[in-house]
Amino acid sequence: MNTITALLLDPGLLFLLGLTALYAALVRRSTRLQRLRLPRPSFESATSLVSVLLAALGLALLPWPRSPLAEDGLENPLLAWLAFEGAFLLPLLPGLLAGDALTNRTTLREAQIGLAGRTVVWLAAGTLLWSATALSPTAAIGWALLSAAAALALPAATGFGPFAADRALTPSGAEHGLD
Repeated sequence: MNTITALLLDPGLLFLLGLTALYAALVRRSTRLQRLRLPRPSFESATSLVSVLLAALGLALLPWPRSPLAEDGLENPLLAWLAFEGAFLLPLLPGLLAGDALTNRTTLREAQIGLAGRTVVWLAAGTLLWSATALSPTAAIGWALLSAAAALALPAATGFGPFAADRALTPSGAEHGLD
């Protein structure tokens, strides 16, 4: 039961579902849940749903203070890393499996840039969080350089600005031709 509580409450998944239902009710000006339409089941929607669940799982597996998962011994950074990377990479799968060459090229570009940026962010975060060095002037310079590297790589990791999806070849980027 602690695991279920941690997965629903710690990352705020339950809060997100409540806000989504409230937003849909306000937009449609109806509070009946029978009028809410779910998306058609498809491969793209299934990968998106699993991606959201993996992101919530990754957040729940982080070493939060007073987390119920800490009692179960699931406080492992490798599991959180795998969940977050799966959440980033899984939505790219439909674009990689598409038959269109432009969609494949755009998706591969997005995957390569995102993975390169996230690699720098993960290395910097891992070094900063798990280094057992005492605070000294030399260590402070290293921490500042790692923080600067992570801050500079963050736009590439999140696909922001010039690292966003390529719209020059296809107007919808990596989602061109998908359902």
